Amino acid sequence: MVSLRFLARLVKAACRGSWFQAPPHTEDSLQTVFQHVQAGHAVLVDVRESSEWEESTVPGAERIPLSQILDAPSSPNIHDLLPQGKIAYLFCRAGGRCRMAAHQLRGHGHDLRPLKEGAEAIIEFVKQREQEASP
Repeated sequence: MVSLRFLARLVKAACRGSWFQAPPHTEDSLQTVFQHVQAGHAVLVDVRESSEWEESTVPGAERIPLSQILDAPSSPNIHDLLPQGKIAYLFCRAGGRCRMAAHQLRGHGHDLRPLKEGAEAIIEFVKQREQEASP
């Protein structure tokens, strides 16, 4: 369940123009994303809220909820959670909030790439890869 406080911050950010200035989704395919992750060149960052994590999780993904990013977008603590020198593929449920998160976190030297695919599509992709890899 999304809190009213979170919704208020989301509306406030949208009114400031964050939504309209958000970077586009990456053109990297999920295949490319996972090749970068497996090679150690990238990480997955889930910006969904805690209640959504309880419903479904993406194995190995870092968790930084958008509400935390909106509370302190320029906080050093937030940027310490993102790896330097690696691609950070941001994702959410359907691809919108990850763009807002990328906009809020920009300007600190991170390679932020919002994914158009949502968590469920990523989970399904991981399951398919595991099935293909098993004998």
